[in-house]
Amino acid sequence: MIKLRPATQDDAQFILEIRNDPLTRANSRNTAEIPRTGHAEWLRAMLLRADRRIFIATVNDIPVGSTRFDVDPATRHCDMSWTIAAEFRRRGFGKAMAATALGLVRNAREVTADIKDTNVPSQKIARYCGFVCNGDAEGGFSQWRLRR
Repeated sequence: MIKLRPATQDDAQFILEIRNDPLTRANSRNTAEIPRTGHAEWLRAMLLRADRRIFIATVNDIPVGSTRFDVDPATRHCDMSWTIAAEFRRRGFGKAMAATALGLVRNAREVTADIKDTNVPSQKIARYCGFVCNGDAEGGFSQWRLRR
């Protein structure tokens, strides 16, 4: 069973590894490899932000992925992203993680996710969670929306 916990500074290496995975990079807006130098400081700053929530998904206490919400409390809008570590893909963890994470943002009126048009696994995860594609592609990405 998948569990989510808030990310901590101790997750810096795991987050860097999954973010620098070639497939994750290929499906990101920023495809550049993130340098190790400065990553821990970046994470420290992100964990202090009130408008950003980062969670680590675990199975049997083993980290398998991460998900992030950028929250606008005034509009009750959240932008969501997710990634699963390469060795844990194609096992249903992405769907379970995203669905579980959505339960943690109960006050959100709308959740969006920008998904690369060629990223079929993330599109399947979005559909599974009830997102609908707007069809307005920008730079090879479409915005998916979940209204509550």
